[in-house]
Amino acid sequence: ASISSAGAFTSTTIDATKLTGNLPAVNGSALTNLTAANLTGALPAISGASLTGLSSGLSSASTFRLQANHTTNADLTNWAEATTGSDGRLGTAVSQSSGVFTFPSTGIWFISAQVTFQGQANDQVTCNINTTTDNSSYTSKSYCTTEDKSHAANITVPMTLLVDVTNTSNVKVKFTASSLNSGSYLWGSSGQNMTAATFIKLGET
Repeated sequence: ASISSAGAFTSTTIDATKLTGNLPAVNGSALTNLTAANLTGALPAISGASLTGLSSGLSSASTFRLQANHTTNADLTNWAEATTGSDGRLGTAVSQSSGVFTFPSTGIWFISAQVTFQGQANDQVTCNINTTTDNSSYTSKSYCTTEDKSHAANITVPMTLLVDVTNTSNVKVKFTASSLNSGSYLWGSSGQNMTAATFIKLGET
């Protein structure tokens, strides 16, 4: 027997026990406002191509090392990316020219750095991470320093900074050393992190 679609149903709810036999296929486009509680049983696989608005996770990470000891009150310029042995990189790395780091894309970037100082007696050595938003004027946004000791000492100090890169041509960073007396320096090394910085893109701005 068949049921006519014209006036056949007088209620919006159909008892599942009344649905027997070979039922016709239901077009998925006709199903709306389904709640999670009603989705039970063996569900079909969902193609990833149908999912939108999902983040793919971190897209860029790279480390740069100061290649040799830095002895002057000036910008740190002798950087190179760590690319040997087990050194890793994710995606496109930041680029560096004359100590100025340029980001490959806009977004929120995290800088995790360490500075290893060799300070002479009575010398309080400092280092800053400076940023610019106009590719010209720089402002200190992260600062670290050594203690003013009565004897020579070395120490490794961490530095961190979160940068909102809204424009890759204008928003840049650089590292600057100061208060270096004769004999004091920032340690550099091409093979391990002595004075180094890792740049990680966390997400879009």
